[in-house]
Amino acid sequence: MCLHQGVTVGLDAMRRAFPATDSLQRTTKFFYSPTFRQSEAGIPNRTELPTPTSSRHMLNLYTTPAAWLLSSGPSSRKVFHGIAKRLWPHLHLVLAVDSGSNQIYGEMLRENYCRGVPFYSPFYAATEGLIGVNLWPQEPTRRYMLCPRSMFCEFLPESSLEEETPHTLLMEELEFHNQCPIVEFQYRRGQMLSVRGEKVSEALFLNALKKALAQWPGARLIDYCCAESGIMDSIGGSDPHYQVFIELKGVRNLTEEQRYKLDICLQQDSAVYKSFRFKGSIGPMRVQLVAEGAFKELRKRMMAFSNTSPNTFKMHRVLRRKEYGDFLLGKTIS
Repeated sequence: MCLHQGVTVGLDAMRRAFPATDSLQRTTKFFYSPTFRQSEAGIPNRTELPTPTSSRHMLNLYTTPAAWLLSSGPSSRKVFHGIAKRLWPHLHLVLAVDSGSNQIYGEMLRENYCRGVPFYSPFYAATEGLIGVNLWPQEPTRRYMLCPRSMFCEFLPESSLEEETPHTLLMEELEFHNQCPIVEFQYRRGQMLSVRGEKVSEALFLNALKKALAQWPGARLIDYCCAESGIMDSIGGSDPHYQVFIELKGVRNLTEEQRYKLDICLQQDSAVYKSFRFKGSIGPMRVQLVAEGAFKELRKRMMAFSNTSPNTFKMHRVLRRKEYGDFLLGKTIS
């Protein structure tokens, strides 16, 4: 019931912000086929069960057939710019998760394939259920009103994250802006870069990367991830540092000056990182340009060794397994 109520609220917010969606037009849905796994005893893995919106029996609600491919043709980026509006002239809105680790993919769609079409990220949800609803469809910052009766939530003050047994707080013990329980996704704790205790979050690093990209003529970001030098012993070096892997369009080589710009941009955004770099306790980051399709292959490898379904998989922005770093090193072209 709470899930249905949340969806209803989200649909109402969508209708108010984008009145053209309140019509008899049908919708198109893209999704991955769910992967089914079982325990050794033959019990279905709960996290792999398909959600109601991704089950095959829901396909009759959408116009896209089960298998749909673009005809082959020129592969230029110019050919696909704005292709969504050319295929569907009456396309009014794209519903997609475009925050957190999916931010770069959302930007890629908005700037290229779906140029000219507004985006709305309506829900903050997990395998366990609905967490929050975005009541501000037209705002670029994705904020979500928590659904108190949908999920049981516990909270930790950010200052206590490193404590062994931190004291948790319940929703009624928190202070919210105007008493509204509104949250905004910032980062995943396990995806924090830290070789000297500096704690560089996903958002902080991505902002620095975007600034550097703006100074690399013709470069467009496809995907990226980092590794702390501690797991990358195969590349040597005594000073702790960040190893950065980037897949780009429009660039086949990076100069040393371009690579160093990323380090400078992160120093500008993080005073702590800058101080460690100034003292020499953190060495300059090493930036590797990888071949086209490297991250697509990495994604397949990661999913093969996890219980995550394709629908919920999030690219690891900080690699914790050496074999993943070694795989990307093997895909390095510059």
